[in-house]
Amino acid sequence: VKVRASRLPLAMVCPASLQAAEYDLNSDSEPARLGTAVHEMLATRIASPDVLGQLGDEAFEQLAVKYTLPMDDIRALSLRALRLWREVEQWFESPELEVSLAKDLGGVELTGHVDVLSYQEQSRTVHVNDHKTGFLDSDHSDQVRAYGLMALDRFPEADRVHTCITRVRDYVTDHATYTRMELVGWS
Repeated sequence: VKVRASRLPLAMVCPASLQAAEYDLNSDSEPARLGTAVHEMLATRIASPDVLGQLGDEAFEQLAVKYTLPMDDIRALSLRALRLWREVEQWFESPELEVSLAKDLGGVELTGHVDVLSYQEQSRTVHVNDHKTGFLDSDHSDQVRAYGLMALDRFPEADRVHTCITRVRDYVTDHATYTRMELVGWS
């Protein structure tokens, strides 16, 4: 069985949901396109921090055309996302973006894409960030635990994982720290 980390919030409440037919991760709904546009803008700005404060209408216009969305919606959500990013960026030295991860749990293959990943060698801590641009209706702590567990395979010298969910619409960041033993026990 292959399980995406992003499906864990539903799977933890309803395990039968894992047996569902195809799950379309690339929905063409307006909220999905808006989330994709904001994620793209964030990734661009995180990769080039020198331009974080230089957002003009042109950047938002390009995303509006690309995703057929109102520019004002993209701008409003993007600016909130950037302000939240500035509150957590200190944990993400040399950030890696949209990192694909996987872990075999013996009969279950866990997969996912982490929005931002960073390893701090001195503290032996992996930092994981997941941006949420929609209206949350579930607890995403299992999703970031899964990301943390998979990230520990990438950094075997790490002792712990610090997770951060940036809930853009609520303008909130949710943080948790897990040891390797805690995540293994959770899995």
